[in-house]
Amino acid sequence: MPRVLSIRSAARPFVARALRGPRGRRLLGLSVLLAALSAVLGTWLSLGTGDFERDLRVGFDLEQSRHVQEQRRFVLIADSEEEAAALRAEVARRFAGQPMGYDDVGYRVTNALDAAESRLRRAAYGEAPRVHRALQRDAILAFEAWTKGHVDAASIHGAPDYNWYDPGEVAALRAVVDRTMSPAIEAYASPLSPIDALRMTGVLAGGALLLLLLLAAPVLAGTQMAQETHENTLQPLAGSALRAGELALGLTAGPLAVIGVLAAPQLLILLAAAAVVGHLGAALALVAVVAAGGAFLVMLGQLAGLALGKVRSPGLVGGGLAAILGVLGGIGVALAAELSHRTAGVLALLPQAAASHSLAQAFGLGDAHRGFGAELDTTVPVVVGAVGMLTLAFLGLRALARRVGNTSLVSLRRGEALVGAVVAMVLVTTANPPHDWRAEEFYLLNLGLLSIPLAILLMMRAPTGDVPPAMRRTPVGSLVGEFVGWAGLYLLLAAMLVSHETMWLFRSPLALLYAGWFLGVAALLALRVAVAPMTFASRLWAGVCAAMLAIAFGQTIMWARPAEDLLYRHPHLFVFSELSPLLGLVQAALTVAVPWTLLRALRRPASIAAVTGE
Repeated sequence: MPRVLSIRSAARPFVARALRGPRGRRLLGLSVLLAALSAVLGTWLSLGTGDFERDLRVGFDLEQSRHVQEQRRFVLIADSEEEAAALRAEVARRFAGQPMGYDDVGYRVTNALDAAESRLRRAAYGEAPRVHRALQRDAILAFEAWTKGHVDAASIHGAPDYNWYDPGEVAALRAVVDRTMSPAIEAYASPLSPIDALRMTGVLAGGALLLLLLLAAPVLAGTQMAQETHENTLQPLAGSALRAGELALGLTAGPLAVIGVLAAPQLLILLAAAAVVGHLGAALALVAVVAAGGAFLVMLGQLAGLALGKVRSPGLVGGGLAAILGVLGGIGVALAAELSHRTAGVLALLPQAAASHSLAQAFGLGDAHRGFGAELDTTVPVVVGAVGMLTLAFLGLRALARRVGNTSLVSLRRGEALVGAVVAMVLVTTANPPHDWRAEEFYLLNLGLLSIPLAILLMMRAPTGDVPPAMRRTPVGSLVGEFVGWAGLYLLLAAMLVSHETMWLFRSPLALLYAGWFLGVAALLALRVAVAPMTFASRLWAGVCAAMLAIAFGQTIMWARPAEDLLYRHPHLFVFSELSPLLGLVQAALTVAVPWTLLRALRRPASIAAVTGE
């Protein structure tokens, strides 16, 4: 049977189970409802005249605040026709020489006239640029007419110079002069057009696509995998005629079919809106980014559900995934909103940031000064991130197939883990590129960031099959060697990217010792969590080990400084000795106890099943 037909046949029962009966009809109805909601919300937020819609438009820089509009255009904006009539009557009363009314309308008119008079007074004094001298003469005549020719010289000469180089101030002065101190009265209406409403609809559809593929899909896939594991329904599936890879694809296809039904109308709205009022190329880039990032996060969620489903309830696993991905999504959107040349590389590391940036480019949200980096060339980090996420997703699928089909004790083979480590290095280096003037912020910070994905890859290299923990043979030495080798490969690549004179880590024996301790203990802790049962006491001790890792990494940074800095600061071998000799002794004792206890926990009798495939 051809490969495509084989995969389709394997996925069909899982998709049918996910969409069977009333469930499929409810999902179809919900997808139509969500699409209609995007259109209604887009129109309402763009054309609505309420305070909530106006505040949202102001918050997203789609509209200036009412105060700024009134100042710049010399108008008074009313919320209703009744308020507009009251404002017109108050302006007529003031020009007729009657006193101001002591109500909100009276105060608004008085404030507008006082601000206009202040502009005329300041513009009348000093020398204006040549291009604005005619406007200054008109301002002087308008000021004299307003004061009936009785100009207080002291008030003019005491006024600050007018800012003729602010286009907004010049426009406001011109409006005052043209309207001869009589503010215009307007009933409030949204400044956006139906075209803008279509653009907002596309933005909302794109946002819904981000939520569905980068949040809902991983959570649903991870929760379903945790449920399969918790209820022990994977074993019958593993005994079916499906191969391990087909079984993994089928388990992935079920939750993705649900998300696909909900996301399809949003995708159509996004592409249609981008084709009419946006940039279709950026919208297609958005689709590619969310597809690649979603594939990686789905695999990660399924592996987490498979690992935690036996000891945690599916609801707890899903809630944890939702919390973690929600935080990452917020960070990604925030980073994309404040994108600059220095931070553009994060688009390679966080698919949420890359998707938010692509969505902004598709519909022209923001610019290089207001946010989202519309004028930045972000092609390289976006492409690198998408390719990297797809590669990691493929490795995750291979690991999932081995775990579900129980075809190997290890989730990843040595070569696959090396590919994953190299991809992680490329993504992290793209996110934080080298710069010679602060080399330690490049290679040391990236080493700390890399320790997390490298530890996850090492956990997937450890033997964790159905063999009882007491019978497993864990090749601690070779696995720790792989981890240290990955880190050494990264440091070698970093040395090729920056000047070797700035990498003081290689010149300080103590920095190298602390870096080696950090890498070795990080590897041992990852293996301990992966292969040995975790009791309450062992979890507490793992927290102590993690704290010691942070301290060791900080001391690595401290000792990896130029020699003159170390002579000036006189650092201690154990940093807590600076606070107290007792604390320094405790740190020294933990420095020895942490790796010893981890090694002791990993010692197991030899298993009859050797680790294969390495």
